[in-house]
Amino acid sequence: LFLTQAQFLEVAGLNLYPTRVLVVLTAVRVVLRSELGAIKPNSLDAMVVALYLYATTVSLIQYREGLLEQIAVAVDALFLYYSFRTLVSSMEDLDWLLRGLLLLLICYVPLLWYESLTFQNPFAAIGGVELARAGDRWVREGRLRATGSFGHPSLLGTFGGSFLPLYVGMALNRGRRAVGVAAAGLCVAVLLASNSGGPALCAVA
Repeated sequence: LFLTQAQFLEVAGLNLYPTRVLVVLTAVRVVLRSELGAIKPNSLDAMVVALYLYATTVSLIQYREGLLEQIAVAVDALFLYYSFRTLVSSMEDLDWLLRGLLLLLICYVPLLWYESLTFQNPFAAIGGVELARAGDRWVREGRLRATGSFGHPSLLGTFGGSFLPLYVGMALNRGRRAVGVAAAGLCVAVLLASNSGGPALCAVA
């Protein structure tokens, strides 16, 4: 969450993003500990693989440049998907993840609102969007569309909107209500900072 999407080192024509390194290390850990065998394949797994095979094939046919990077993006997604499937395999794992994310949101949301109010992105120094170069395209009705560590306001909003329903579900559980209410409020704050309509509609849906 605190690693930007634009920060990278180029090695042999391949962009090494911090998030990419983390995904690979996570996948290596899963393989070394033989945790992948614990999951049972289902139809969703097949759909995800088919989707990325199709998207990558079409992209390779249409665009001849950056072939390595296009393949790497698909590998990133599949590594991340299967690592997540392995490490979050029960409701207890999901509960731990959501509680941990709450702690990150407590630190992250104030940075978003600092950006929203001052038009200065705290993440710009480490690869975040430099708002001075963005012009007016990310200002809507006089309000900035914050990006934070993401590459686009809509991606930031999608992050908040994706987790909001999960935290609402926690809030309906008496034993987890405090965590759910607090985190749901922070997710709403993320949506408001992004000032993006699409992610907000997805959260409601």
